[in-house]
Amino acid sequence: VEEGFFWNFVDAPTITEARLDVARDVVEHGLETPGRYRAARDLLLARVGRTASGFDASQLDGEGPLAAAERLALALDGGVLPVQGPPGAGKSYTAARTILALVAAGQRVAVTALSHKAIGNLLEKVVEAAAESGVAVRVGQQVGKDREPAAGVKVFPKAADVKAALDGGAVDVVGGTAWAWTRPEFREAFDTVVIDEAGQFSLATALSVATAGRSMLLLGDPQQLTQPIQGAHPDGAEVSALQHLLAGHATLPGRGLFLEETYRLPPSIAGYVSRSFYEGRLRAIPGNERLALAGTDGFDGAGITYLPVAHVGRDGVAPEEVEEARRVIERIVRPGARFIDKEGCEHDLTHADVMVIAPFNRHVDALAQGLPKGVQVGTVDRMQGREAPVVMYALGVSTLDLAPRGVEFLFDLHRCNVAVSRAQARAVVLASPALFDALPGTPEGLRLANAHVRLVEG
Repeated sequence: VEEGFFWNFVDAPTITEARLDVARDVVEHGLETPGRYRAARDLLLARVGRTASGFDASQLDGEGPLAAAERLALALDGGVLPVQGPPGAGKSYTAARTILALVAAGQRVAVTALSHKAIGNLLEKVVEAAAESGVAVRVGQQVGKDREPAAGVKVFPKAADVKAALDGGAVDVVGGTAWAWTRPEFREAFDTVVIDEAGQFSLATALSVATAGRSMLLLGDPQQLTQPIQGAHPDGAEVSALQHLLAGHATLPGRGLFLEETYRLPPSIAGYVSRSFYEGRLRAIPGNERLALAGTDGFDGAGITYLPVAHVGRDGVAPEEVEEARRVIERIVRPGARFIDKEGCEHDLTHADVMVIAPFNRHVDALAQGLPKGVQVGTVDRMQGREAPVVMYALGVSTLDLAPRGVEFLFDLHRCNVAVSRAQARAVVLASPALFDALPGTPEGLRLANAHVRLVEG
């Protein structure tokens, strides 16, 4: 039977075969019996935190998120631990140090994500954490010789090189794509498989990758950008691994770890993000109330500012918003203007401290051409993972009926979340007021528009 997953549209026989191995094992032994691929079966059944004595995936009273992640990951016995990390909540920090704890316990860890770059970024965090902690860890990545490895990471050009290093006990943590870890020679070769950005990693592929280890750690946030989807899918097959475990909730429903403190956002922006995207569970850490701008023309302090920009007939690029963005930058980046960080230290504002985000490439191009050099300009996808003291979000559309790719794309909640949550002090929204005069006529359209209405109403 032809499956409706993205991987079937590319030459990925090892990924498909690994998934079939899980299916054959289930047919022969059932879903509930001990044996191979327990983590894959638990993921499929949305069961989290399997330990030797039962299921445990909750944070204890008074326990910090890192301590909880290390304790729960070490206790896994062929189970799955999901960790949801909202913007600025320290997901990579927690992941790197949890991996170190697993290595210290004698485990071999596989790391994967959607790209070599994302894998390399996490491996680099592991190397940095090891250096800070004074812990010896041997880190490698299965990647071609033509790719630049992360600092302190050994390159394994071929899968055979990885297998030899594992067999010889010469490596503790290895990064590779799904194509690597679904090869037959890596069946249960690791103690734990770590999937980074699991909110963008398809459930189908996660099931395949799970064959490489006994237990699985899923890190990510489906409330930010979700997995790219192509083709038609059977009901439920289009979700990511973490979406599957969220079961329709915005945050993990008492199963797994939700990193509830953001180190990036001031309370005013964290409050909006929390209410709109995280069921009110996210909060700024103490000290973030110091995050602010000072010495600007009308943008001092911290929070969200909506500037209505009137225009007509704009369908994805609005010169009026480009001009308004230029004027705003002149009012913010000026002599004496400063960014105050969470420690209370002041930094002169420069154009590099300003990030401008737009939903459409045409608008990005116009903004890049019309704004001062040094200003960061890009789409939401490009800016995920970054931060800046000042972020502007320019929508580029006059009315809803002119929105390229429809209202669902323009008012997408994940994109709105990512755009606003890049801001360390001030978020500025540039949009036509006509977008909010006539709201969408469908329940789904109204749900999507609601977060944007709250954004402009304050």
